[in-house]
Amino acid sequence: MKCIICQNDSLENFIEEIKVLKCKKCELVFDNSNNIKPYPKISHQNKILVKIQLKFSQILAEQYMKYLKKHHNINNFKRVLDIGCGFGSFVKLINNKNCQAYGIESNEDTIIQGKLKHLKHITFDETFKEKKFDLVCLHQSLYYFQDSLMILEKVRTILNEGGLVFIANPNMSSKIRNDHLVWPTGSKMCLSKINFKELKGLKLIDYTAYTDQFYKEYLLTKKIKKSKTILGIKSILYLLKIKKLVKYTENGMNNFILLKKYT
Repeated sequence: MKCIICQNDSLENFIEEIKVLKCKKCELVFDNSNNIKPYPKISHQNKILVKIQLKFSQILAEQYMKYLKKHHNINNFKRVLDIGCGFGSFVKLINNKNCQAYGIESNEDTIIQGKLKHLKHITFDETFKEKKFDLVCLHQSLYYFQDSLMILEKVRTILNEGGLVFIANPNMSSKIRNDHLVWPTGSKMCLSKINFKELKGLKLIDYTAYTDQFYKEYLLTKKIKKSKTILGIKSILYLLKIKKLVKYTENGMNNFILLKKYT
């Protein structure tokens, strides 16, 4: 058995029971089970849960925008594509900045519940055809594709010269993911910083760790059976923005990643 990216045979079990492996050389983490797992659905039929999800989605989108503004002048973006856009919260935000933004999502129910224009129910792959974009986003979606490198190469071809790829991805080196063996349901592969640095035609310009605090609390409630009542109270505090949903920390559970197209 070899790493599916660097072909090194120095592998270790990340989660043995579900056959998730980690390469000791390039630090890629990937599913080696050969089982076809569907993308997890984030939509619900319960209207109250949908409203709560929409609010969390909006707050996260605001944090994505805040990060992006810090690293780039968003006025330079004329056309934007959000792959795996969910309810379309980020699409709505960036459209309000005079960008022409579009979102695509494989889960039709999520798009319906988002109730926004400029969203399409399609799956992104190598056959995708569109005019070129200045910014392409993959927020918590890249790792669900069977071949992340193929997806990024396709993204590169639809970017204008100097265009950006904005990714939010799990940080598989984080302490909490390793301590509690956290692997996103339905994931195929999670690229490491080493993998992003070695991409052809895309230069890594920023790699910043952060934690979605609600997801962390939710995870710990499940893993170590913390109080659901406390989780409920904290949920309200996050929704009211009394507590910060996104916390920047060196060992965060996720990473913001910026890539720039070059020739």
